[in-house]
Amino acid sequence: MRVLKSNLLFLYISFMVLVAPTALRADIDAVLWVGDQLPDVSGTFSSFGIPVLNDAGQIAFSARYIPSNGVGLETGIVKTQVDGSSAEVVAHTGEQVGLEGDILLNGHGQPSQSEAGHVAFFAGFMNSSGVTEDGLFREYQGTIEKIAETGQPAPNGDGRFGQFQALDGTPTINNSGQVGFAVQLIETSNGTRKGMYVGDSTGMNLIARTHLPQDLASKFVRSFQGANGVQGPAINNSGTCALAVDLDAPNQNHMLLRLNPDTDNLDIALDGGPRLVTGNFNISLSSSGGSAIGVGMNESSQLVCRGFLGNTPGSGRLIRTTPVLDAVDQIQTIAVEGDPAPLPDGSHSGNFTAFGPSWAINDLGHLLFSAFAGEIFGDGGLYSWRESTLNAIVRAGQAVPCDAGHFNNRLFSSNSIPNKHAIALNNADQVAFQALLDNSPLLSQGLYAWEPNGQLIQLARLGSSLFGGTVSSIAFSGGNNERGLERSGFNNAGQVAFRFNLTDGREGIAVYTPSTSFDAFDIDRDGQVNEHDFTVLLRCMAGPEATSPEECDSCDTAGSDFDNDSDIDLNDAALFLSNAILDP
Repeated sequence: MRVLKSNLLFLYISFMVLVAPTALRADIDAVLWVGDQLPDVSGTFSSFGIPVLNDAGQIAFSARYIPSNGVGLETGIVKTQVDGSSAEVVAHTGEQVGLEGDILLNGHGQPSQSEAGHVAFFAGFMNSSGVTEDGLFREYQGTIEKIAETGQPAPNGDGRFGQFQALDGTPTINNSGQVGFAVQLIETSNGTRKGMYVGDSTGMNLIARTHLPQDLASKFVRSFQGANGVQGPAINNSGTCALAVDLDAPNQNHMLLRLNPDTDNLDIALDGGPRLVTGNFNISLSSSGGSAIGVGMNESSQLVCRGFLGNTPGSGRLIRTTPVLDAVDQIQTIAVEGDPAPLPDGSHSGNFTAFGPSWAINDLGHLLFSAFAGEIFGDGGLYSWRESTLNAIVRAGQAVPCDAGHFNNRLFSSNSIPNKHAIALNNADQVAFQALLDNSPLLSQGLYAWEPNGQLIQLARLGSSLFGGTVSSIAFSGGNNERGLERSGFNNAGQVAFRFNLTDGREGIAVYTPSTSFDAFDIDRDGQVNEHDFTVLLRCMAGPEATSPEECDSCDTAGSDFDNDSDIDLNDAALFLSNAILDP
């Protein structure tokens, strides 16, 4: 082995001086790095938030940066294209916004982004009187507008706005720039309450607020329900808003409500009361021991949620509702607890025991959802439903691509995953998700793309090779439940934007682009053919008829075996050096 390595020294030096034109497009490209200079603002990036991505290829994210004087850290919202071009800081610490003299402070939240390029975010600011407040802002084509702020009078009701309630610090937004949000209400006549609102530069409308009659047979909304907390309403491009609520009624009924933008009235999409659905059972939007966990909506105002028939154990089901003109919604049951749970190969193993906590619906009415097929929330899986056909995308225990362990029993349920339950579905039925892995001896995680033909693609995994380093963490923003793709790092072209950290201390934003062709010599599939790929080959090299070391996974081994003889040796190195076309 010592002779083998020494023989490579000359080859490696020769490789480093090669000059050639740009390689074919690969799968993953670095967009920005910590340490890069900020455009338009004097300073360098210090850290990145989790990026969101739209169909125009625009990425938006929050960032911390070191100002040019080197003193302290400041924050901002950045927009750029997937190739890193046209980068701009659209909001930053110390910037004056609006006509009232408001100055943005540190602490910009993660943004949401519309297909038209609107960016909405929460941020602290100082008003002209020197008082610090929290505000909801929207940026579009270089102009920042304040949509709402703490302390302002609550529209259509008594009290004032208190703390904004988006759990992950992200409002919802549509292509018209309408922004949906939840807020704590203070100084109300009957104590602290909560409200749901939608607003833009022209004004703000109340969707619903707790303990105020909502024209629902004089019933009161007791509380709002959302995925892992109050997320704000789902909102589509027609201005329709949807939310799940508990009613302050004798049986504490649950409802799905839809705000009609033409009438500003709340319509009942799904009633948890005595409405017959199947046989003589009643539907409830919560389990016997818990409450509803959010609703997803598409451009046709179809909704998806979890339901239960009465309080009967084992009666949980996933439900899709479709609006019907001048009538209650049509309800379709997608899957029921006790149904056989499919495997990716089309066979079945076990039965569904619980649905959620994540689901998504695209504009075709197709669904993506997580579910369990084992006791005590075990045997987790991710499933798709298309045209009445239910398929498994991944199941717990399934081998991970590149022979890097297996998918974990809980699959998604872990606080170790930033923005956990990160799943997303686009209008091409492509899927992106971040999941837990059993990668002995440690619990790991990975980011994956799935194609409707069943192909599962590893984008990044803790311990995998990327940009000449080893991945130590990944962060991807999903489009599940109320979130929608406007708060996701996934778009309808199948591109995936994510934040990554490497063990050598580097941090960056990267984008995966689906491609049917990539350069065979881009071993680490990071978008470039360079010395990093040769370093991977060296790591996998063991000699003729020898097995590569454990730190080289099967994807790296397969990518380095250029002569297809099931080993990595000098022949593979020679083929690389004599045929690889290097990126400049």
